[in-house]
Amino acid sequence: MKTVISNAMICTGITGAFLFLPMTLAAQDRCFTARDLARGVTITFEAGDTQTLRRIGNGHIERIEFSDNRAPTRFVGPYALYVIEEVALENGRPIASDLLKIEFDAPLDSLPKPKTGTAWQGRTTNVFSDGSLRPEVFSINVGAPTTIDLSGCTYDVLPTEVRYDWPDDGGGLTLTYDYLPALEAGYLLISQTDGEAPASSPAISLTRLSK
Repeated sequence: MKTVISNAMICTGITGAFLFLPMTLAAQDRCFTARDLARGVTITFEAGDTQTLRRIGNGHIERIEFSDNRAPTRFVGPYALYVIEEVALENGRPIASDLLKIEFDAPLDSLPKPKTGTAWQGRTTNVFSDGSLRPEVFSINVGAPTTIDLSGCTYDVLPTEVRYDWPDDGGGLTLTYDYLPALEAGYLLISQTDGEAPASSPAISLTRLSK
């Protein structure tokens, strides 16, 4: 987070003293950190879709995608990058028949925290609601830092590519996230299944999640 605003002089009524307090405090009140995920934040995209990020009881991040052309979808996992659960929602409730669980062979607490140069690969298993299984290879690569301006704040961003390969079925899925170290979470930017055109839209705002 990089906010540069000149100091301002604020007069207090106590003893008539003058205090010099940085106006950055007011600006930073709008700039979110990982602590704000206890309540949650909303990312709005140019196409009109939104995603929410919220820390849930087990410390994982819940990311929900909202779009006009399909049901909301909930994803759960560390940093919102290592997804361990995916399910569509109806009236805010999970649709049991749509539940997909992703089991990592590695302990979840051993998965690397994203930073520039992070490159990790491991095996996962998809567990579908009917009990069927699908082996999968998960890989993550974190790129060099850049910045993004959202709702009056400048955030550091780590472009992050997550790849799912399905050895039994052939093909796979590539996801590109913007990981914000300030939030310790990422939002999905681009989704591309092999052989299909990528779906993407730039983020344009970051606001507090309304209750």
